[in-house]
Amino acid sequence: MFDLQEAERGIQDKSERPQLLEGGKKVELPKSTEALEEALRKEHERAEEYLLKLKYLQAEFENYRKRVDREKTEASSTIADKMVIQLLNVLDEMELALIVAKKTDDRQALISGIEMMKKKLSALLEEYGVRPIEALGKVFDPSLHEAVQQVESSEDEEGKVVEEVRRGYTLRGKVIRASMVKVGALTKKDEKQNHNSGVNM
Repeated sequence: MFDLQEAERGIQDKSERPQLLEGGKKVELPKSTEALEEALRKEHERAEEYLLKLKYLQAEFENYRKRVDREKTEASSTIADKMVIQLLNVLDEMELALIVAKKTDDRQALISGIEMMKKKLSALLEEYGVRPIEALGKVFDPSLHEAVQQVESSEDEEGKVVEEVRRGYTLRGKVIRASMVKVGALTKKDEKQNHNSGVNM
């Protein structure tokens, strides 16, 4: 016969109480509603604490990101300022060269002065990562060169740059201005000869 008192004692026994798994360990549920509410309140407080910490972390990360962006902008501005000052020095030299050129008939001295300024300007640009694109005699490359004309050439020069109209430049490896070039192409006579020689083979 079923014994109700015995069943109640069994439920009250520690081993028969409802249990939860937390972190791989069994945790007993509170026996009363008050205890359950207290446990829930503590868990709610802990969740609020985690949420607050997360908000602090997000704010710190946002501040860090803004600081890095600001430092990058300031660094770029500093580099630009330095470059402009150096360019102004070259401009000063050009103005002095023009004054001298108006007062002298020495053509060679004028040429030497211009060459010196060109050398200084090229060195300045190179300091900031600007490099000229080597084009003359190279195989035409549309990623580096902009063809403005095809000119008749020998078979050896076919598809190659035979004249540079305007020099191109890269900035830290990226093309900022393609070279304007003339590209060699076979004459119709050469094309016919090549075609015939190909047929004879």
